[in-house]
Amino acid sequence: MNRPGVRLIVGAAAILFAAALPGCKSAERLDAVSFVDPYFPEPISLAIDRCAYRKDRSNDIHIAGEGMAELPNGAVAQWIDLHLYWRPKPGKTHDDPTTADAVIRLLVDAPDGPQLYAGSAFVYMDKPLFGGGKLLAKIESARLRPVRESDGGAGRLGDATLQGKLTVRDDPAAALEINREFERRVATVETAR
Repeated sequence: MNRPGVRLIVGAAAILFAAALPGCKSAERLDAVSFVDPYFPEPISLAIDRCAYRKDRSNDIHIAGEGMAELPNGAVAQWIDLHLYWRPKPGKTHDDPTTADAVIRLLVDAPDGPQLYAGSAFVYMDKPLFGGGKLLAKIESARLRPVRESDGGAGRLGDATLQGKLTVRDDPAAALEINREFERRVATVETAR
């Protein structure tokens, strides 16, 4: 039982088992660049603690995520809503990062008031080697603009760009739950005006 081949198989099985465990991943990080002052762009990191996706009848992918982040004016909660309406086929479709294939909305909710951003993005979907029902969403280029704000939330990020990767699990119930909370918070921004 001291053969190198057996150790290799047992080691590979242990790695596969560890990769298949749900919830082993830490928070995902998205990198934003704020252009409140166009001469001095400010990098900001957003953390998404929980995210999931679902497919609708037309085979579009809806990704919903939530998390906490540290911005210059303190800790804030944020929600992200991605709607992928077109996906390039690897090897068949030219995937140009200047092409928009998704609509993105980001809600930043701080104590001084919520702010809603919206824009378009190029998101490339990929299946990890040992994904187990997960997808890797690579946000390669997203451009966000402020859409709605409460009285105190003016100018938090201004126009911004967004890049990063999200490992999302196939969980329609969780995606709908996060999306419902997102829409509820968006409604509070609309009524705060």
